[in-house]
Amino acid sequence: PTTFTLPADGSQVVRFAIRPAVPLSPGEHRAMIYFSQQAEGQQPKGTFRVLFRLGAAVYARVPPYTMQGEILSARLDAHGVSFEVRNTGNATARMIGDYVVWKKGAVPAGSPWPAQLGQPTFKPPLGLAASGALPLDADLPGLTRSVRLEFEDKKGLAPGAYVLFLRGTFGTPSITRELGFTVAPAAH
Repeated sequence: PTTFTLPADGSQVVRFAIRPAVPLSPGEHRAMIYFSQQAEGQQPKGTFRVLFRLGAAVYARVPPYTMQGEILSARLDAHGVSFEVRNTGNATARMIGDYVVWKKGAVPAGSPWPAQLGQPTFKPPLGLAASGALPLDADLPGLTRSVRLEFEDKKGLAPGAYVLFLRGTFGTPSITRELGFTVAPAAH
């Protein structure tokens, strides 16, 4: 149905079909389906009229499509990292992975990645200043933008030298980075 009445605490199944007017090029295509509340009858004068509108995004992928992104730059500070990222594919891409920040000189010889990282029982080893997941923000095809990763400790890192390690994927390509940085003492 194109119009229906939805009772309180009720639900309604709505079937839809999308038929593009022209053949679609390879890649990801997006459309919105809107559900709008219709006003019923005359409203008394002097009252507010509030109507509800809900949009549902619909994504379609036409092969061949590529989910591919790249990190253009990274600016680090005591509270996190600001990445400049670009989606170079033709479908939505996300950074999926982990990061660790070690105090310089405390990075383990074998691997910077603690074995229990991400586990509920994880206890940070001495020298590990921050760790967590990369931001899962979606980056649309052709988009270049800034993405902020905040470290979990809201106080920020103490002044000193650190090394940031990244591992994961950004769409299909894998990402691994090692970036040294210094947190300067706060100016008073």
